[in-house]
Amino acid sequence: QSVEMEPVPALLTRLELQGNHLEDLPIGMTCLTVLTYAGLGSNKFTVLPQCIKAWEKCQELVLCDNQLTAMSVHVMGGLRDLRVCDVRNNQLTEIKAPIWFLPMVRNIDVRGNHISSPPMAVVRKGK
Repeated sequence: QSVEMEPVPALLTRLELQGNHLEDLPIGMTCLTVLTYAGLGSNKFTVLPQCIKAWEKCQELVLCDNQLTAMSVHVMGGLRDLRVCDVRNNQLTEIKAPIWFLPMVRNIDVRGNHISSPPMAVVRKGK
């Protein structure tokens, strides 16, 4: 289900969309290039919205309590300033290595998912 929204101010730095029934975000939200916080928890995302890849300045991404089954390397790879990623309580079975090596990442919360072992890339790096 696609979301229809009014134009979003490009200078927005904080986005709070928790607790809705969102399944996707419009690609037009790629204009949020100075966004530093995105609260997208408690929605119905099964995959990451494509517009997230344009949020290069995003420092904190909250995606807890959705229905995510995977973390797209293509989408997450653009988040160069990401420090905190909260993906608690989803349907994830693994977290691909590139997210663990984003240069600024300090905290990735994966509690309440279906991950059976820690990513070997993290174990080897000790991160």
